[in-house]
Amino acid sequence: MASVKSISIRKSVKSALKYIVDPKKTEGYLLVEGVNCSTDYSLASVQFNTVQKMYAKDTYKNASIKKPIIAHHFVQSFKKGEIKNPELALKIAKETVSKHFGNNFQAVLATHVNTESIHTHIIINSIDMEGNKYHANKKSLRQCRSISDEICKENNLSIIQNNNLGVTYGKWKPKTQNVFWKDKLKLAIDKAIINSSDIKEFIKEIAKYKCNAKLMYNAKGEQYLGIKEGKSKWHMNTTNLGEEYTLEKIIYRVENKEQETPIFESNKYVVQQEIVNKNTFQNKYKGIPLKYVSTMKLIARLIDDGKIKSNIKFNTNEPYSKQNDYNIKLLSDQLSYLSKNNIVSEEDLSSKYNNIKQNLINAKDEINKLNKTQSDLKTILESVERYNFLRNKSNLTTSEKAVLRSAEKVIQKYKIDTSKHELIINKSKDLSVKINDLKPKLNTLGEEFNVINSINNTYSRIKDESYIKEVTKVREKDKDKEERKPNQDYER
Repeated sequence: MASVKSISIRKSVKSALKYIVDPKKTEGYLLVEGVNCSTDYSLASVQFNTVQKMYAKDTYKNASIKKPIIAHHFVQSFKKGEIKNPELALKIAKETVSKHFGNNFQAVLATHVNTESIHTHIIINSIDMEGNKYHANKKSLRQCRSISDEICKENNLSIIQNNNLGVTYGKWKPKTQNVFWKDKLKLAIDKAIINSSDIKEFIKEIAKYKCNAKLMYNAKGEQYLGIKEGKSKWHMNTTNLGEEYTLEKIIYRVENKEQETPIFESNKYVVQQEIVNKNTFQNKYKGIPLKYVSTMKLIARLIDDGKIKSNIKFNTNEPYSKQNDYNIKLLSDQLSYLSKNNIVSEEDLSSKYNNIKQNLINAKDEINKLNKTQSDLKTILESVERYNFLRNKSNLTTSEKAVLRSAEKVIQKYKIDTSKHELIINKSKDLSVKINDLKPKLNTLGEEFNVINSINNTYSRIKDESYIKEVTKVREKDKDKEERKPNQDYER
């Protein structure tokens, strides 16, 4: 799910470029691309300014006292976990720039991987190489978002669905409280059942939870339990809450309340938590693996008992079941990794994590240096080629003059002998070989770090008991489909 937002740059484009190409955020410049300019932030800002100076006088001659816009900063963000390969995010950004801005604008693109949600920064010159100004407004932003959505669809990524439809206050209010009204009623019933010995006592007990319940009859003369929350005008048939909440089932649960599991609460979700007998697994599992198995057993039992029904499936084409539960699959895969690497104690996990992390840092530092040199050589080579092509050409267009001036800036900065073109090419090729040899090692270490980091985070949540809370929380999108309808049945 890609979102696109933008801001205008009126002061320093150099500082903005420096921020987005940060090697710590872009895997050592691996995820930085330049369009009609260098990936070096300092040089790119010079190239941006060169074009600005050529055309700004005419472009801004009617500008107000307010400082003119010299560049635009776009951010294209993706849903957490949807994109695994950051190179895909960079590719999507490049296609978006090409289709929305054309090929004459100077732009620097940088994909950041330092946060949970992969995103790409795009800084584009406000004036293109032919003197045309980009007019940023709501309409142009909508067009950019539309192009971004099309490209995301082509890459099987989700997009933001905005149908501009509002919701009723009855649906909006519970959302702001993170708990839905039906879940409140279920929780009140679950609590009252544990503290009641018969249905009459249950009706009295549930009043403590700001609910009113009473026996009622429908038009067919069938008895049911009506319930309402707070100041609601209507009693709802508890059958609408699910099979566990029919009158017959509630009576059965009251009479067999010893079978009820203890109730666990939080401000966002509710689940009846099973106490897992760990002794069953003591012979086979110990330490961290034991806690993993216990958590998996708990989730499976809650699914079997109908206490939870998560929408997160491993295979979306199959019906829901504990065998098709994403969380159980994830825990199972992580358990296999723990077993293969003999990770039992917290010390084992910490040692493995730190070892892989340090190896990854060392590999990144090594490839960062090579990438920086390679990026500089690429900029130099492109500039030399443009300079040699244009310097003796007569009757240059304004666009060609801008390209020539930009190339001269690069040659002057690096003090390049334009006659040694072949030496630059050979050096660039040698660096490419070294980088390509290092990439598999970096990718392997990166993948292994992602695994151990995920295990580290998962175990922390299992340890502080927050994992089971997150797994069993209410899915708002399902609850949105349920509407509260007044019960037209009458009391006899």
